[in-house]
Amino acid sequence: MNAFRKVFKVPKNAFIQTFPNHMAKGLLMLQHRSPHIDGVFLVHDARIPLSGYSDNVFNCLQGMPLVMVLNKADLVPKSHLQLAMDILSKRLPDIPVVTTVCSKQDKGFDKYAKKMLPKMLDTIDFEKVKEKRHANGESFYIRLVVAGIPNCGKSSVINALRRIHAGVGGKATRVGAVPGVTRAVLSEIRVSREPDVFVVDSPGILDPSIPDSDVGMKLALIGTIPENRIGKRMLIDYLLFTLNRQQQFTYVKRLRMNEPSDDIDEVLVAVCKRIGALKKGGVGDIDRASTWFLNEYRNDNLGRMILDLNPNTVRRYLEKMKEQRLDAARKRDLDHIAGNDWWQRAYDGETMTLGKPSPESTLEDASESPSESASESTSSSES
Repeated sequence: MNAFRKVFKVPKNAFIQTFPNHMAKGLLMLQHRSPHIDGVFLVHDARIPLSGYSDNVFNCLQGMPLVMVLNKADLVPKSHLQLAMDILSKRLPDIPVVTTVCSKQDKGFDKYAKKMLPKMLDTIDFEKVKEKRHANGESFYIRLVVAGIPNCGKSSVINALRRIHAGVGGKATRVGAVPGVTRAVLSEIRVSREPDVFVVDSPGILDPSIPDSDVGMKLALIGTIPENRIGKRMLIDYLLFTLNRQQQFTYVKRLRMNEPSDDIDEVLVAVCKRIGALKKGGVGDIDRASTWFLNEYRNDNLGRMILDLNPNTVRRYLEKMKEQRLDAARKRDLDHIAGNDWWQRAYDGETMTLGKPSPESTLEDASESPSESASESTSSSES
């Protein structure tokens, strides 16, 4: 096997047009509503926590109370997620971050999502909101918006908030596995009664252009950009490049290959054999194989990784964390020894026995020699 590619080449201008009309309208409506919004849930896909946001949306909502929601956190390694959160906390130190999962069972999602609203309410100045409502002749309530790029889980977040805090089942907003399910800023949805909280869904919004082709490929890989915009073959070739770069070799065993490969044609042949994707005459069905391979990644069957993180950065971070854990373990051992240093004093000759002194005795009492005790006892009896 030859060395893996170090760079993936993407045609120029592959991602120039990424701003359909409904995104432009959604951004305008967000800008129009921003004075009436009290807080923002900014939803990110945990697989691209650093690049998976729109500068336009972030700038539009800046200055408001923000809570970042890293959704689909169960699709990335926990240690890698902690590194990403450390990076985010340095870049955006004043924005709290919560994580949620993409569990197909509502209860699994709700276990994590229940932290979102309390975290948001902690960031909101209730007195300022009351003054704003009073000036408009309204009773007190809180209006929030859920924003993010397409297919990051915004509608799932709203439905979870509604289930948890309003006790209402069902789906207030449609949930889909393809981008563009929400195409307009919808009406307000009540998600809590104590306090009164309403949430507004918004369409997924990307920036008008994506100059960084690597970011564009990541967005397409997780389903934010429709795969037909760049071609499925190029996308799965980028997936293979990324799996090898991140040293995620689960595909080797899954496809019953002898070793990792950097040749997408070789991998697709293995996929055709694995799933029986054959046309008439025994020719491999490459399109079907490509779809299967891409879905295997999206269904969490080819290994978990954060696409934004450089493998060398991850390796150094994990080594640092390992060293910190070892240092903490050594410190606990030393603290334990320091807290029970009677045995050390015994070996230093300060005590005559290895028996631990009783709590009432002092070091001098414990170190009193038998001969001195005997003489004092004799003299007191003689007196």
